[in-house]
Amino acid sequence: MDKETLEVVARHFHENLEVTRKARGNDRLSVNEAAKELGISAAVLMQGMRSGTINIGYALSPKQNKTTKWKYLIYRDKVDEFLGRRHEAIN
Repeated sequence: MDKETLEVVARHFHENLEVTRKARGNDRLSVNEAAKELGISAAVLMQGMRSGTINIGYALSPKQNKTTKWKYLIYRDKVDEFLGRRHEAIN
């Protein structure tokens, strides 16, 4: 394949990957975005995720993610589920 064809294939791959992520509800949110939607502070959200009382993703300890800071993986579908929202399937 020539360079132009490879660029087109790569662009379509990434576009389809994004559509697939959205269809699965795997869009991620930042701590601040999720906290705003939940109507709580970022600090309360982080503590709730660490303790397991707010189940909207994963709170990875520094030991788990091999860094010096906690990492938060927050998913759109989990936030919506926590808030009682329903997702319609995308076909």
